[in-house]
Amino acid sequence: RRNDAQNDPSPGSISLSCHTPLLPSITAGISTWSVCQTGATSQAYEELQKATREELLDRVKESSPAFFEKVVVDLLVAMGYGGKTGSGTVTGKPKDGGIDGIIREDKLGLDVICVQAKKWEGVVGRPIVQQFVGSMDFTRARKGVIITTSSFSSEAIDFIKRIEGKKVVLIDGDRLAELMMEHKVGVITSKLYELQEVSGDYFDEDV
Repeated sequence: RRNDAQNDPSPGSISLSCHTPLLPSITAGISTWSVCQTGATSQAYEELQKATREELLDRVKESSPAFFEKVVVDLLVAMGYGGKTGSGTVTGKPKDGGIDGIIREDKLGLDVICVQAKKWEGVVGRPIVQQFVGSMDFTRARKGVIITTSSFSSEAIDFIKRIEGKKVVLIDGDRLAELMMEHKVGVITSKLYELQEVSGDYFDEDV
């Protein structure tokens, strides 16, 4: 019956397989089953995390360009850039030279991070990245971040590696979803499960 359940999972369920017998033999010992149990739990967790990342990125792609710019600034502030909520602003200006947001890293705004949010389906190429780097001069910024829901071309990535005097980081859609989950932007923790195992030290009578 157990094999039937694994081969015919119900819709929406996560099928987990473990080749170690459900009731381990005496020679295998409890530890073998514990390893299998832990592996199955880890697999389930990773599959759930992957599904959440995909759903999160889909929601970001469905949002308006203005909201996406807000998401990008919120994420950078949550990551500690600017120090606190309110230190990041969305420019909200058309023809802003490619700068969609500014993060102020100190109270006087002497050190700023320029931000560009690209909610695109296609690949972000070198011309867009190069324009952004040039626009940073208007704010005298030496740090910048470009975040997209898609990906960057190899030429764009290579260009960033070769620029001097400025540090610009490129974040694609997959990395964006990972960072949003890591810093709890757009997600909530629904449940926490505490996993327990038998303490070998407790039952060691020789100690």
